[in-house]
Order: sequence, then structure tokens, then C-alpha cells
Amino acid sequence: MDTRGTIFVRPLTSGQSLKDFASHLFGWLGISNFAEDCFGSGKVDVQRFIGSAVGITVEIRENNQRGMEQYPLIIYLSPQGTSMAADYLVQHAHTLAWRLSREGFRCFVPKDIVTVHSDQDGMIYET
Repeated sequence: MDTRGTIFVRPLTSGQSLKDFASHLFGWLGISNFAEDCFGSGKVDVQRFIGSAVGITVEIRENNQRGMEQYPLIIYLSPQGTSMAADYLVQHAHTLAWRLSREGFRCFVPKDIVTVHSDQDGMIYET
């Protein structure tokens, strides 16, 4: 089971770029220093934006998980500087998803990122 906090997000406007969403979210969270990064296997490169605050790394990338296409963006919360499990970040994900939903975003927090197949496998947040 992956214990990172994970939030699937539908942006306010269809087609909002990953960079625009990341800039908006990091600004909203008060994270002034964040970086753009690409990684991949050569055939598929993944663009992501990473920032951190109060010991939590926030990673934003496009969602490519099958069955979850209605949420084009994904946010991962993980402990800064370690790959150790941090169960508390799952609760942080619920809190952030709730706050984002108050801003007009539709968010979904899965029970388990490994076994999620639809938004029936977790909690939906929307206004």
C-alpha cells in the first residue's frame, strides 16, 4: 500500500496546463520555490513540478492512470528528504482536497493508489 497522500484533480477550466496549475497551487500554498523536472524511460517522459514546505514534498504531474481520466492532474504529498512511509500524509491529502474543492476544483482521494480503478474507490470532494 502506498502511504503517500494522493489527490486526483480536475482543474477549474478544461485544458488548463500543468504549469499553470502548478504555479497556481504552489502560490496558493505559499511555496515560492519549486522546480520543473522531467523523468522517464525514453519513450514516455513525465513532466512534474516539485516544491516543499514544512517537511512535506508536493509533486504535481499529469495523471496517466487508467480509469481515472476524468482527473487530468495528480498531486502527491510525501515526506521531504526520505522515501519512508508517512501515513499522516493521507489525512493531509483529504484536508487539501477539501480546501481545493472550496476553490472550485473537483478532487478525489483514493483509499489505495495501487488498487484504484474509479472514483468509487475513495472520497470525492467538490462544491
